[in-house]
Amino acid sequence: FILLRSIGRGRTRPDRWKHLQDLLAGTGQVRVTHSVGEAYDTVLEFLREKYACIVADGGDGTLHCIVNLVREGLEQLRGRPSAPGDHPDYPVILPANGGTINAIARRAGIVGHTDGILKVLNACVREGRPVPLEPVESLFIEGVQVIDGREVPFRRIAFAAAIAGIAQHFFAEYYAVPIRGPKRIAQIIARICGSVAINSP
Repeated sequence: FILLRSIGRGRTRPDRWKHLQDLLAGTGQVRVTHSVGEAYDTVLEFLREKYACIVADGGDGTLHCIVNLVREGLEQLRGRPSAPGDHPDYPVILPANGGTINAIARRAGIVGHTDGILKVLNACVREGRPVPLEPVESLFIEGVQVIDGREVPFRRIAFAAAIAGIAQHFFAEYYAVPIRGPKRIAQIIARICGSVAINSP
C-alpha cells in the first residue's frame, strides 16, 4: 500500500507518516511528497513496481489528484493516451475519508479514517484475504483548453459522486442558518473558494 500526501492533512501534520508506516507493519510504504510533480514521480515508481493498492490520504480533491496522476503515469508507460476501456490496468485507489468533502468515500461505503483503513488493508494482506471492493461511477472527460492562445487537448477522470457531494455540502451550509438569501450564498462560495486555495497544490 502506498500513501501519498502532497496535499490536505499531510501539510499540517508532517510527522504523521511515521505513525502510518508503523500501521502498515512491513506490508507497504508511506511516501511523503511535497508537490504534485513529486507525487507524480512517486506514482510512476509504484506503477512500475505494480503495487496493487494506493491510499489517497484526504477527501474527494486528493483522490481526484491521485487518480489523474495514475492516469498520466499509465499513459506514459503505455506510450499512448488513455481510452475508456483501460480501467483494468489501474491499481485499486482508495480515499481515506479525511477531506473537507468525502462524497466518494461515502459512496463506496468507506467508514473511519486513514488509520482504520490501513489496519483493514494490512490484515487482508497478512491473512491472505481479498480487499473488499466497491466500484464508484466515474467520468472520462476529453476536451480542449486554451492556454496562452493555443488549444491544448486534455483528459481527466472525475466522479459523479463528488459533484453531488459538493451540491449536498452547499445546501447543508445554506440551510444551516435561519436568515438566507444572496448574501448567504456569497458567504458559502467565498468559504469554498478559500478552502480550495488553501488545499490546492
